[in-house]
Amino acid sequence: MSVKLKEGMIFTSLDEAEALYYEYAKQSGFRVRKGSQYELGGIIKGKHFLCSKEDNKPFKKYDSSSVSGKVYKFVEGHNHYLVGQEDMHFLRSNRHLTRVQESQIYELSFVNLGPVKVFNVIRTKYGGFEKVGATVVECKNFKRDLNCYIGEYDAEIVVRRVMNKKDFLHDYSFEYTVDNEGKLTAMFWADGECKANYQAFGEIVSFDATFSTNKYKMIFVPFTGIDNHFRNVSFGADQDPAMKIAIENVFDYCRHRLCMWHIMKKVVDNVGPALCNNNEFKEAMCSIVWTDSIDLEFFDVEWQKIINDYDLVSKKWLYEMFEMRVMWIPAYFRDEWMSGLLRMTSRSESENHFFSQVTNSQMTLLDFINHYEPSLEIRRHTHQKNDHDSRYTFPNPVV
Repeated sequence: MSVKLKEGMIFTSLDEAEALYYEYAKQSGFRVRKGSQYELGGIIKGKHFLCSKEDNKPFKKYDSSSVSGKVYKFVEGHNHYLVGQEDMHFLRSNRHLTRVQESQIYELSFVNLGPVKVFNVIRTKYGGFEKVGATVVECKNFKRDLNCYIGEYDAEIVVRRVMNKKDFLHDYSFEYTVDNEGKLTAMFWADGECKANYQAFGEIVSFDATFSTNKYKMIFVPFTGIDNHFRNVSFGADQDPAMKIAIENVFDYCRHRLCMWHIMKKVVDNVGPALCNNNEFKEAMCSIVWTDSIDLEFFDVEWQKIINDYDLVSKKWLYEMFEMRVMWIPAYFRDEWMSGLLRMTSRSESENHFFSQVTNSQMTLLDFINHYEPSLEIRRHTHQKNDHDSRYTFPNPVV
């Protein structure tokens, strides 16, 4: 419907007058700004709505052959600067996101698509920039405003959302703790499939405190649960003294194991590159470190032999590593069930790499939950497909 204004028009409210003038400006092709107003006794008696160029120095009139074919008209008496139809989508009054587009920005963020990438998806789907009805700025602003709102109620939204799952899914578990100020300090959740996986594989916990996934620096630990039978649980972690104390206090029945790779990569810093490039030294060291087929006495004797043969008695770090050998040398874990995997934190590093593709350290908790759940679904779908392939296909024969 075309909007026409004329002098003397009467409106029932100021908002109605403002809305009509903005619609008129939108259809006519110019931007609007609010001007001055005057009040009497707290009541608005007059208010000006102006073209955004009102009181500015007017432009000269261009003909259709100049400025790349665009026509800019100056209307005497009104001071409106009209733009051509090809530029209408740049007017601020014409730029807004629909509810569908806002939903797309929110939902596509679950697969780590930011507002700029989502805008490119939308404009490709709609068939051009001018068909979107907004620019990338509106997409960024919407995401910013959404995060500002979430930021105030972030923990509350997450707790309420996960509690709802617990209410509707009988096999869903959720626990959380808060401090004296009522701030969320920790949360744990697991669905039925996580619990089933734990029953089959959950005797080892791999913990990596270096993986920050949200703006609150709360550590994310992919953790399937605690063994209800209190059997020996191996706890793989980096060489962090604070973590050692925490594990001993919280998981007092666990066997704390250090990552061999993190320790062995420090050898070159403590014995020097020349010795580390010595094939005989490397063979002697690896033959007792990277194996669980030797007994404890053999390891102790061979370690001391290496120290003496290569004049490493003065190396304090090697002495310290020998003193804590029960926490990282495979020979001392021969009686522990390690799944043949937990000699290093490579499992954690691999898992971190997977989640880092869909998370970042600036996320709200709600963002993280929204990203985590689709990522877990991807993992489960891949596992299901691999199971299908194993059941219904045959390996290629060895030639």
